[in-house]
Amino acid sequence: MSTIPDPTMLHPLPEHERVVLLKPLVTDPRIEVGEFTYYDDPDRAEEFEQRNVLYAYGPERLVIGKYCAIATGTRFLMAGAEHPTLGVSTFPFTMFGGDWAERTLDIVTSMPSRGDTIVGNDVWFGHGVTVMPGVTIGDGAIIATGAVVTSDVPPYTVVVGNPARPIKQRYDDEDVERLLRAAWWDWPVELVTEHVRTIMSGTPAEIETVAAEQLKSTVAEWNRAVVEEFRANGGKVGGPFEGGTLALLTTAGAKTGRSRISPVGHLEIDGRAVVIASAGGGDKNPSWYHNLRANPVLTVEVGIDTYQARARITEGEERDRLFARACEIAPGYADYQRQTDRVLPIVVLETEVYDDGRRARGLGRELAEVHAWLRQEIGELRERAAAFVAGQGEQPRSGDVVPDVLKDLRDHCLSFCQALEVHHGGEDEHAFPALEKTFPGLAPTLARLREEHRTVARLRSDIADRLEKLEVGDPDGVMDELDRLIGQLQRHFAYEETTLVTALDALGFAPARP
Repeated sequence: MSTIPDPTMLHPLPEHERVVLLKPLVTDPRIEVGEFTYYDDPDRAEEFEQRNVLYAYGPERLVIGKYCAIATGTRFLMAGAEHPTLGVSTFPFTMFGGDWAERTLDIVTSMPSRGDTIVGNDVWFGHGVTVMPGVTIGDGAIIATGAVVTSDVPPYTVVVGNPARPIKQRYDDEDVERLLRAAWWDWPVELVTEHVRTIMSGTPAEIETVAAEQLKSTVAEWNRAVVEEFRANGGKVGGPFEGGTLALLTTAGAKTGRSRISPVGHLEIDGRAVVIASAGGGDKNPSWYHNLRANPVLTVEVGIDTYQARARITEGEERDRLFARACEIAPGYADYQRQTDRVLPIVVLETEVYDDGRRARGLGRELAEVHAWLRQEIGELRERAAAFVAGQGEQPRSGDVVPDVLKDLRDHCLSFCQALEVHHGGEDEHAFPALEKTFPGLAPTLARLREEHRTVARLRSDIADRLEKLEVGDPDGVMDELDRLIGQLQRHFAYEETTLVTALDALGFAPARP
């Protein structure tokens, strides 16, 4: 009998009814809570939605990650708590209805929203914490008793007071990145149980080691060996695959969006690329086929060629004709069919082309290309900034004349900052909502990326302001701030590419560039 807590049980500790798991408790669709997050209150803990989430009148969401500990009296104030501040009075006339509401409703509805309130994973809230609308609290943060959180809290940071202020970062930046990459809260509960001592008392490096082993296990041991041999030898492998043509299919997990690599036999029939979901004659369809039924765009590697394709599952006469031809080319497929009552699915891998004849690329590949361009641009920005700082001794000192090099630096910064703002705005408004809808399991990842967007936006704004006010002979601190932005962006881009490229590819093809 399993002794692992049941995440669907309202009271995980029957002898302590004051402790409730929030995921099976909440019913409001605007409140999302991850598994094993609990609220502890000796007085009506089951009324969390009514007593602890206040002023939830609008569409704004409260999103809380997994494995969070929320102590008695913690309150989340939503956007409905806001009062108008555009004029002389902050009194909420509209709330009282009648003529007051009729005359002022447009004022209230035009008030800017602070947005969703996002809480990461493994966050500890002390007694009586108040969380104000629209803030983001990072993974692993600790919110001290009585704190009033009015602004974003970085991951693994301890905050205290009213307003809450940081007093400590629990680990250095490198270890924080290790922990965020490892994301132990996303591990299967069996893996969490196996390594629970390490999670509670181990180091970030030890957590990272476990995560690395878990990542390797996403490709079965024998599959991993095949994948490594395939890529090392230009698509050729030995053993049972020798003499045949193999393909690597990279699909997105149907719910998680995580990358899955599967070696499969590859056939060319009547000029079309065909793969068969044989599963060695087993009675269940392989996982890659299940993924393609949910999201048909995938990445295909054949020989030294890599491209994006759309999977089309054949039926009826077309399926039977292709299967007959497949059996002529590779008789083993007929043996697989005889071993099971399951009709082996036949999948055609179809490419799309742009008007100029190039193969269409997935949205994830487009993301990687945009990141490469942004990396190049910020590299050039740093070079210009370094050139300006290094040349200070040779520049004229007139307060009325801005040297060409400084103007050029400002112009380049403005261009880069605008491009970055457009890129992140597009992700927040379009890409991330689409990913959330298609891959619910990506919600914690997307919450972290949105938080990083806010951090980057603040750094970007600080640098732009600093350069705008910069005068000749006043370079102090510019390079340090720029290097902070570069470091944050490099980590952000790497994490985004690791977690989203395959899922974005599965959403569809990128439009052709002009």
